[in-house]
Amino acid sequence: MQQEPILPITKSQRRAINDEKGSSRYAKRTAIDSLLAERKLRKQLREVWDEPLHSA
Repeated sequence: MQQEPILPITKSQRRAINDEKGSSRYAKRTAIDSLLAERKLRKQLREVWDEPLHSA
């Protein structure tokens, strides 16, 4: 029984695969960025909130 040869992926096929992966990966980039910014703000607020008040 003879099998068909497996051909390598062409450049255009590889680019199409990479474009698809990249678009799905970065589609949620704005949501990730806003989540990270919110975490950073919470951390900053926590640091200020937990800091003891100094009397003058």
